[in-house]
Amino acid sequence: MVINIDVADEAFIYLMGHVVDNKILFPAMGYLFCLWEMMASLNKQECTNVPIVFEDVNFIRATVLSQQNEIELTFSIQEGTNRFEITEGDNAIVTGTVRIPNNIENEKISANLAEYIDDDEEMNAKDIYKELRLRGYQYTGAFRGLQSASVSGSNGHIAWTSNWVAFMDSMLQMMILGQNSRSLYVPTRIRKLTIDPKYHTQIIQDYPIEDRQFSVRRYKSSDAIISGGIEICGTVATPISRRKKVVNTVLEEYKFVAHRDLGTMSLQDAVRMSVHIALECYNVTNVKIIELVDDSDNVTPEDLNSPVISEILNNLPQIRHHTKLVKTHEKFPNISLPNDVSTTEITKLSKNENCLMIIGFDILTKNSKKLYEQLLPLLMPQGFILTLEKSGAVCDYSCLKTYELDVILEKQINEKTLCY
Repeated sequence: MVINIDVADEAFIYLMGHVVDNKILFPAMGYLFCLWEMMASLNKQECTNVPIVFEDVNFIRATVLSQQNEIELTFSIQEGTNRFEITEGDNAIVTGTVRIPNNIENEKISANLAEYIDDDEEMNAKDIYKELRLRGYQYTGAFRGLQSASVSGSNGHIAWTSNWVAFMDSMLQMMILGQNSRSLYVPTRIRKLTIDPKYHTQIIQDYPIEDRQFSVRRYKSSDAIISGGIEICGTVATPISRRKKVVNTVLEEYKFVAHRDLGTMSLQDAVRMSVHIALECYNVTNVKIIELVDDSDNVTPEDLNSPVISEILNNLPQIRHHTKLVKTHEKFPNISLPNDVSTTEITKLSKNENCLMIIGFDILTKNSKKLYEQLLPLLMPQGFILTLEKSGAVCDYSCLKTYELDVILEKQINEKTLCY
């Protein structure tokens, strides 16, 4: 049987969330699920009605997925021996044996004989996937199935979304959590995988759809991970070296630039100049910046400065930074922003934001006492306000003295004036 895997296809798009070391890898359990479907199909049944047992499974090499190209996997099973082989081109990827048991109960580990320890599940989903990200696993979407887990990785809970591949992958993630190392591990062998789909679905029927979770336990004495009707025994994970991050070279030049000549500059250069001035005044390595967009501002997503700020600060490796785009919920509801730019509302900001810089639009033109009283407490002492004003607008600089502010930079950008 041949299966073409195209992540642009609706059936496989969820695989985009299986990211390891910044590469989209076909999940180990994905191969076995396809084989399970193939076995069920040969018996003219749905896989959810067919129990299955895999043994001596060896994962020989990983398959990297691409959004541009589809891959072709070939599944073959030898009659009599039940040996299977999965290949990509001429290369073997996975080997092992597969069979449909006469009695699935005889294949299972007796839960009464297996020893286990139930620790407090102190880690929530956010904690779990932060830890896994530090180890090199950038899981997203369906592959963030673990809802809670103990620090030791001995027990936890997995959400059930009717995705067998993602669910079984989450079981393997429990094994990774149990490794007392931050090395990057990939599964290379499974001694035995037993799936009892009828028992599995029977358990979950008792739970409401919005709260369907299975408990998962790792039994060290039996070297097994069990959740619902699925048992994974004798998993071998091998550490691999992580790919070194390639840092783009940043070329800069030093030159004298007038500050208040209203000279024409690009937005990127003017904002970079503003950021560098602020960093020269403060020897800080942790920078917070706020960009405020009011409902009355005639601003499009393309006019925002937050992505520009993010790009500029990303070129300064010693600076840790976070930018907040402050707007109402209705403004730009579906906007796409860099990962280090978050959105919030002004009412949710605290007075100890301690920002190095606040960016706004037409702040001088508005000359609003209420606006200044909102913004100034958010700044660190002697922080900076950058405003983009409409060219030709009449600005009353005298109001700045009331708040002990002064203009140190004025540049012309297209049809706007940048004041800082």
